Amino acid sequence: MLARCLGIGTGIGLLAGLLAGPGTDTATGAVLLVLGGVLGCALGALTAVALDVAGVELPPLRLPARPVEAPVRATEPVEEDDLGPLVPAGWYPDPRGGGSARYWDGESWA
Repeated sequence: MLARCLGIGTGIGLLAGLLAGPGTDTATGAVLLVLGGVLGCALGALTAVALDVAGVELPPLRLPARPVEAPVRATEPVEEDDLGPLVPAGWYPDPRGGGSARYWDGESWA
């Protein structure tokens, strides 16, 4: 929880420093950016402590619904004739649009 609060606080502080910087010289803009980051980090730490004292728990970060699979690489070269149809035969939505379905025989639309 502390890392999330620090990250969010620092991000907000840096954003506030960037927004306060336009119209100032380069040195003042840089000071405002650093000051915003430091103050945001401190605010994030205070927020984390307050949430911990209050007993509030942040929801867990969500993981992807299914693991991402790495692409499978062929170990031997594949002949072009061995590829077969790229899309299997079956009923598919009409490629020209509309709500109807058309039959793909593996090589052409029927």
